[in-house]
Amino acid sequence: MFSFSSKEEYAVLAVLALSVSDDRKLLQVKEISKRERLSTRYLEQVMGLLKKEGLVESVRGPSGGYHLTRLPHEICLSDVLRAVGNRIVANPPTRQRKGRAQILQELSDQVGQGLKTVFDTIHFQSLCQRKKALEAAQALMYHI
Repeated sequence: MFSFSSKEEYAVLAVLALSVSDDRKLLQVKEISKRERLSTRYLEQVMGLLKKEGLVESVRGPSGGYHLTRLPHEICLSDVLRAVGNRIVANPPTRQRKGRAQILQELSDQVGQGLKTVFDTIHFQSLCQRKKALEAAQALMYHI
């Protein structure tokens, strides 16, 4: 089973928070960290990686914050994972092995390519819709 590293989780949740927010509204790191229950210090580091890759821009000052550089339907999961150094979507060179180890390497490469293909098809617009649906369902359950 695949699982995200903490850096990948932070990056995905941050981009999702920016995607869900109003049109190009600036969000501060402390606001994102509070909403998503994330460490502010670690989130600042992750936001720096996202900015370096050109996925987010920052505005300085008391009313500053971050916003996406593209629309949510233009950003796929692999873009975000690549920005924080995901080992699968970054396609690191594989060393050639011999014998039984070569079969395992080929299997690993095949699984990695399958995951990369899936990550390329998941866009943040669809993740926004999922999140809003989950929040609506939770709100309904809370009031019953």
